[in-house]
Amino acid sequence: MTCTEVRRRLPAPEAPHVAQVEAHLQTCAPCRSEAESLREVDRRLVRLGQARAHIAQTQRPLLDEALAAQLGPSPSRLRQIVSSPVLWALLLITLSLAALWLRLRHR
Repeated sequence: MTCTEVRRRLPAPEAPHVAQVEAHLQTCAPCRSEAESLREVDRRLVRLGQARAHIAQTQRPLLDEALAAQLGPSPSRLRQIVSSPVLWALLLITLSLAALWLRLRHR
């Protein structure tokens, strides 16, 4: 396998090519160096992603508060209010009384 073919398959060659790539890396210092550089880039990207996730987790409550202040209650709170059995009971009573009043008024 040539250096160009190996470098196209780095940093993680597909299963059928692993043995060939590993054999080439044992004998070719420049390709070995390239493979290690790519692994280091991958490690740094993982650490960056972890750092970003940590920042996002710590900032989430602050963002939620700011959004709630600007937009009002969250949709989940509105869902709780709308799905409240007390609210539906009051609505049913109100509609029943309105229907009764309209019926008595037209007599």
